[in-house]
Amino acid sequence: MNLNRLRALIAVVEAGGFSSAARVLGMSQPGVSQQIKALEQELNAQLLERGGDGTRLTRSGALVYERAKRIVGEWRQLQEALSTAEGGLGGRLTLGASTIPSTYLLPEIICRFRKAHPGVEIRMEVGSSEAVASWVAQRQVDAGFTGMARPGDAHLQFQPFSADRLLVIAPCGHPLASKRRIQAEELRGVPFVSRRAGSGTRAAFEKALANLNVRYDELQVVAELGSTEAVIGAVEAGLGVAVVSSWAVRPALALRRVCACELAGPPIQRNLWLCVRKDRAEERLIAAFASLALEGSGPQPSPPDVQAGAPAGRW
Repeated sequence: MNLNRLRALIAVVEAGGFSSAARVLGMSQPGVSQQIKALEQELNAQLLERGGDGTRLTRSGALVYERAKRIVGEWRQLQEALSTAEGGLGGRLTLGASTIPSTYLLPEIICRFRKAHPGVEIRMEVGSSEAVASWVAQRQVDAGFTGMARPGDAHLQFQPFSADRLLVIAPCGHPLASKRRIQAEELRGVPFVSRRAGSGTRAAFEKALANLNVRYDELQVVAELGSTEAVIGAVEAGLGVAVVSSWAVRPALALRRVCACELAGPPIQRNLWLCVRKDRAEERLIAAFASLALEGSGPQPSPPDVQAGAPAGRW
């Protein structure tokens, strides 16, 4: 039995097709097809049906798929058990993370984990919160850290591992920069710089706006950018105002590159989430890293002191 053939079948089923499975496995699509064909020949059974509505398991395929997950999982557990018997955890751990966790939280956690388990190689991929959750679901990464949860996915388990608070930022000298708190309606009348859809920051901000009876599409959005650092840089350059993570804006506030205020009403707070597949949560390497990440779970330290900016001037 060739485990790579079983992994190919699992990837095709869980990624939703051959091309997606090829991306997950780092193979060509013909390569994945060859693995499935070889498995079907070995078992003398058709495992997948290909039609206009996509690829689906046959009855035999459903049986093989369930057994394949068990076999691959047991093999992985055996490898981990051997690593432990030889003096600790070993192997490779691949993480996915959205902007805020990847930049401001995970480096310190990874450093502590590596000190405890020097035999583990860690890799990290960075993307939007939506992308990271999808990577976890499709087994492209072992665990994910995101700015929003996706509770509707039956395969995924989300746990809060930290917290964040969102602040309004503006160029120092902008009329809003002279205030400590502003009304949500005041954002309607100024150029606004935003994260792209799929960002946890964007989702939390849109939800907060809705609670304050303001719609995102009422804002004068002049740019939607792919990273928080790009948003902060655009605000500093004078492109508009924005709402960003208090984790991310600390350095810029300390250097007076931008000024911050808060929206009137309850603070805009959100959890940051650890995401794993439910059927992989007990794997030793994933469980060990998750345990370390969750050790510090709880309220975020107080955000930067929000002080009125420089006197309002022409912007």
